[in-house]
Amino acid sequence: MHLAQLRPNASIGPYQIERLLAKGGMGQLYLARHGDERVVLKLLRDQVAEDDEFRSMFLHEARIGALLDHPSIARIVDAGELDDVPYIAVEYIDGPPLNELMSRLGMIGKGEAIAIVVRVAEAIFYAHEATDEEGRPLQVVHRDVTPQNILVPRSGGVKLIDFGVARSTTQEHRTSTGVLKGKLAYMAPEQFRGETSNRSDIFSLGVVLWELLTGRRLFKRRTEAEVFSAVLIEPIPALGLGGELDEALQPIVDRTLERDPRRRYQTAGELARDLRSAARELALGCGPAELAALVRTADERADERPDPNATELSDWTEISVEIELPDSDLTGAATP
Repeated sequence: MHLAQLRPNASIGPYQIERLLAKGGMGQLYLARHGDERVVLKLLRDQVAEDDEFRSMFLHEARIGALLDHPSIARIVDAGELDDVPYIAVEYIDGPPLNELMSRLGMIGKGEAIAIVVRVAEAIFYAHEATDEEGRPLQVVHRDVTPQNILVPRSGGVKLIDFGVARSTTQEHRTSTGVLKGKLAYMAPEQFRGETSNRSDIFSLGVVLWELLTGRRLFKRRTEAEVFSAVLIEPIPALGLGGELDEALQPIVDRTLERDPRRRYQTAGELARDLRSAARELALGCGPAELAALVRTADERADERPDPNATELSDWTEISVEIELPDSDLTGAATP
């Protein structure tokens, strides 16, 4: 079956297509229904499905997702092949990605920002510590913790999605040496050297935290070369929130964004713990009801024209890249 043939009400296996959600170079996303359950169908494009490496990566995502059961990680419902098309069925999350939420709102409350990052930190800590059916560590690293992959459901809470570029010890075909995968402005410095660990996800989440707290993009630049420079060597601006907010949150952000992974938080669980402690100290409580209200406010502003003077977050779009690095030491200025 060709993906171009999949129109509303078309069927693929037991799934009835409702509409196309998105499409890219590797595949397409459809909202579909299986009985009373809505799912997001991820389908590989015909040309990509013929490539053994891409096919293996795609199925690897399904294998990882099937082993992860956490309230803040989108659940894999089903995976396999239908009519010779590789697919993954993921639970449908009724809510916007964080980048869309921020584009509409510009700024959110500090309590909401902390609550979102705590939930993502708990999710990636769970993934980092996950084991297979025999109790062996999977050592999953997401490698793409970005606002585009953090959803805020209308019912409240947070969902981390898209382990499509994740790495784990179960992966049969590792990422090629010298190839970067993900979004440059959220990558940890060591990823530019082809090195990835759980602490890389922590750095990426630190970028998200900085941006949510300040309402500004941290490493957004005009060119890829400028992004490299910003991530690797440029000073990271202070939060500038003032008073007790800076006293409580700046040390956490600084440790999360350490360029040397040895000086960074060693686990996402430690980051979540310190953020929860700071929220208590600052009396910044935020639960599912408050997060749901945040989405409702964003929905109300969906058709409003944003104030260009209100925030730098009008463009949260980030292109996912795959870049083959040159043989020379591109990252020599980075902290080892």
